[in-house]
Amino acid sequence: MSCNEGKDALSVAKITAIKSKLSDVKTTFSQRAQSKSKKIYEIARIGLYSDGSEENSPFDLMVDLEDIDRVIFSEEIEYNGEEFNL
Repeated sequence: MSCNEGKDALSVAKITAIKSKLSDVKTTFSQRAQSKSKKIYEIARIGLYSDGSEENSPFDLMVDLEDIDRVIFSEEIEYNGEEFNL
């Protein structure tokens, strides 16, 4: 049995094989898309903690680093070390 008459006719077996291959391709790309979405979600979730805002997370790394920077560099410290002559 074929799905068209003439020299370009496709058999039911060939149509079934094509359908199966298309299904495999769809499954593969669907799995890839899910994996990529999961990775993007993980990256975005990390971003919540480093976007400079504490409104969308309990803490923020950028805010913490700015606080640390303010403490460390609150005043200029003069360096009185030795001068090296090479």
